[in-house]
Amino acid sequence: MKTIKLNSKVIGVGSSCRFCDAYRVRLGQDVVEITDEACYQGQENADDIIVPKGDCSAQVLQQMASFRSEYDEFQESTFESDSDAFIAFVVANTASDPANAMQRLLPNFCGCPALYGKAFVVELDQQGKPASVMAYPVESGQKQILQTSMD
Repeated sequence: MKTIKLNSKVIGVGSSCRFCDAYRVRLGQDVVEITDEACYQGQENADDIIVPKGDCSAQVLQQMASFRSEYDEFQESTFESDSDAFIAFVVANTASDPANAMQRLLPNFCGCPALYGKAFVVELDQQGKPASVMAYPVESGQKQILQTSMD
């Protein structure tokens, strides 16, 4: 496996994460360039994870761990919390600017049609929690500030 334009490498406890534009896999004479799927290289390769810039998921975590209990049940809540943490880690190490980071970290609002086509101004507190949300513009042409509390 060969990375294309390695952007950064972050070394953690027991593994490292390489952020790149893409990586190439060669098998004999065949070469495939991967731009949108992260890859876990396994213990024989220092537990490296290669993350191309087109991957916005945490599916690579399932290459590293089964997320199964001792009764062979999939531990969805553990996978989801690890996925959220991994995605935040990737964004923190690859975001080009704050607006890009915000866009990548926002959840999908497909279950709330009232938000479709709307614009908002979001202010975060010092811990990264929403301090205020301003709907802009509201139907009357005025701004409306909705204070949120995440306590």
